[in-house]
Amino acid sequence: MATHNNDLIRLRMALSTGRPVPDDIAKWLCRGIDAFEGGYCRSLCVALGLRGPGIKSKKRREQIKRRDMLLKWAADTCRSYPGEPLWSRCKTLADLIQRYPRSKSEHPLLEHIFDIGIHVPTRTADIYKRVSLLLKMRTVKK
Repeated sequence: MATHNNDLIRLRMALSTGRPVPDDIAKWLCRGIDAFEGGYCRSLCVALGLRGPGIKSKKRREQIKRRDMLLKWAADTCRSYPGEPLWSRCKTLADLIQRYPRSKSEHPLLEHIFDIGIHVPTRTADIYKRVSLLLKMRTVKK
């Protein structure tokens, strides 16, 4: 895949400088367009070899990261008492998420979580998995 990213850079350079597109780049681009238009690949990125099937785009990864960070913050504020276990807070958050939009007024971060526009986990176990992973990453970086 790294070579194809280099091909994309070479294509941009040729187009932005007004130079002719190199033959190998033109062939690569035509093969990718043919594969995409022929229905062999679901996206042009996959057809060109820039991403593999199932690999999330940078935008999607950023959306997931933002959603998970907001889930963590929301779980942090779902404390009924100091030292409440993470599982219990995730269960409270899952209940609020399942009742959204009726529960929108109960938690200020819910609207922001849903506004990201990607799937929001509704099961306690899924929320716990995402939040605890963020907590582990935070302790490893220190």
